[in-house]
Amino acid sequence: MGTLKKIEKLVLDISILLFVVMLGIVLFQILVRNLFGKSFAQLEELAIIILPWFGFFCATYTLYRGNHVQIEYIYGKLPKTVRRVIFCLIQAVLLLLIGAICYYSFGLAMRQMKVVTPALGWPNGISYIGFPICSPLMAAPLVYNIYKIVCWPEEDGQGIDLLHKGD
Repeated sequence: MGTLKKIEKLVLDISILLFVVMLGIVLFQILVRNLFGKSFAQLEELAIIILPWFGFFCATYTLYRGNHVQIEYIYGKLPKTVRRVIFCLIQAVLLLLIGAICYYSFGLAMRQMKVVTPALGWPNGISYIGFPICSPLMAAPLVYNIYKIVCWPEEDGQGIDLLHKGD
C-alpha cells in the first residue's frame, strides 16, 4: 500500500472516529435532556469543537478520493492534452487556495488561543487549528495529481484517478 493510500486510510479512520464521538455526544445530550431536563454544557462545547475538525478531515478525504465537485460536461468534451493542462491548472489553483486559507486560518487560530471556551475552559483556537493541520494532508493528493500528469502523461486517467484504479 502506497503512502498516499495509507494517509487516505488514516484520514478516513479519523473522520469516522470524529463522527462517532460527535454523534455519541449529541445522542447522549438528547437522551439526558429528555429524561432529566438538563444537559451538560461541556459536552455541547466538545461537540461544537469536534464539528469543524470533522469537516476538515472529510474535505481532506474527498480530495483523496477525487470526489470534489467538478463540471464534467464541458471538460469531458475537450481534447486530452487540453484536459490535462486544465487539470494541472486547477490543482495548482487549489494548492494556492489551500495555502492562503492555511496561512490566514493559522493566524486566526493563534489569536483565538487567548480566548477560552466558557464551559470547558479550553483555548478557542482548538476549533480553528484543524485547517492548518489538515492543509498538508489536503495538498498531498494535489501535488500527486500534478506529478502524475507531468511525469506520466501516457497513463490513462488523471492523477488521483490512478491512485484508485481497480477500486
